[in-house]
Amino acid sequence: MVTSGANRTGGLIWHWRAWRARSRWAQTREAIARWLAGVSPVSEHLLLIGPSAGWMMPADFLSRFSRIDAIDIDPIAPILFGWRHGASLRSAGTRWQFHREDALAGLGHVLERWPQASIFFDNVLGQQIYRFTDLPGLERRLARLSSELSGRDWGSVHDWMSGPARPSALVPAAIWQPVEMTVEPRGYRLDGRALSVDDCAQTLLARLGATGDWQDHLVSQVFAPGTRVTMIPWAFRPQKWHWLQAGWVDGSA
Repeated sequence: MVTSGANRTGGLIWHWRAWRARSRWAQTREAIARWLAGVSPVSEHLLLIGPSAGWMMPADFLSRFSRIDAIDIDPIAPILFGWRHGASLRSAGTRWQFHREDALAGLGHVLERWPQASIFFDNVLGQQIYRFTDLPGLERRLARLSSELSGRDWGSVHDWMSGPARPSALVPAAIWQPVEMTVEPRGYRLDGRALSVDDCAQTLLARLGATGDWQDHLVSQVFAPGTRVTMIPWAFRPQKWHWLQAGWVDGSA
């Protein structure tokens, strides 16, 4: 069963959990790195939204830019981001600066401030269900995002679904293999078949041996129809898994 609901995220608990889980998260980080290696941002200036400490971000991707402006509401994020990525960015000659503000609440202003930058939402869009109680309103807000970013070069990786699972130890390779899909007006195209969001979710959840209730992170309409997306499994905690959705929109197209 797939549900929606509020919870708590971020802060010291998040950073402690991320540091402790870095080995368990390694395969997901590598999958994200492989996906990002295949995208081609049009700008050497990156607007990085919600990166926290960049726990899941590959240094190779960040080092491709000459300038990074990162925006996050977490006051600890700049210190830990510098600890994780500062040496690599300095070695690459990348200048970076943090700004503490809510980029999604003031997105129009943010886009005007940096009109030429490529934009990347780093595991932040799917977290909005933990910040708002008006979930239908939030879903509509996320669905407008692609229109607000029309003409811009942008991408995102975010939680799509999350919940309890017990994957079979007999097929680890199949479990960790990302799934390629294309967004359609009312769902996705997977393996040549047009599926509703619910049918697609059931297909992917079965692959992880999902049990109990799974949470819908309300991001199914973030990308416009025709966008190619990659679904990446994430062993967030023992027996608690996520499917991440990653996609990039070429603003020069």
